[in-house]
Amino acid sequence: VREAAFAAAIFSTATAPLTDTYDPSALPIDPVSYDGPHPSGDLISDTMETEIALFQPGNLPMEFVMAAIQRFKDQKLIHKRYVARLLIACKRYFQSLESLMEINLPA
Repeated sequence: VREAAFAAAIFSTATAPLTDTYDPSALPIDPVSYDGPHPSGDLISDTMETEIALFQPGNLPMEFVMAAIQRFKDQKLIHKRYVARLLIACKRYFQSLESLMEINLPA
C-alpha cells in the first residue's frame, strides 16, 4: 500500500516519457524553406492522422526512404517533424517486441 501511494505521489507528466507527451505536429513545415522529401509525396500530409499512419512500421513509402537517404548522402537533413515521427514510431515498435528472442542455429 505504501509503495503504491509513493509511486502515485511521484508520478507526474514531468516524468512521463517524451514519446508520450511530445507532439511533432507542433513543428510547422514551411514549404518555402524546406525542399526535402515528404512521406506523402511532394506535398505536406493532408491530415495529421495520415502522417502518423505513414510512420507506422511498414507504411513509410520507399520513395521517401530513398529520397531521405540521398539527402543524407548530400549532407542535408530531413525535416525535424519527420525525424521526431520516426523516433517515436521506432521506440513504440521496439517496445512491442520481446526483449529476448530465441533462434535456432544450425549445428
